[in-house]
Amino acid sequence: MAAGLLDELRLWVHPFFVGTGTTGDLLHRPGSSGTFDLAEVTSLDNGIVILTYRAPW
Repeated sequence: MAAGLLDELRLWVHPFFVGTGTTGDLLHRPGSSGTFDLAEVTSLDNGIVILTYRAPW
């Protein structure tokens, strides 16, 4: 992401947590930033949501 080489990102959001951690561990971690637009949302019957983001270029 930092080099601008990523043009699509898919996140699979599962409706449960496994393991231990704090809200700081789960919701935010330092890393590369980028600008992406939400392009597609797919909801599966088991509760998983697939979010597809694409670079605006």
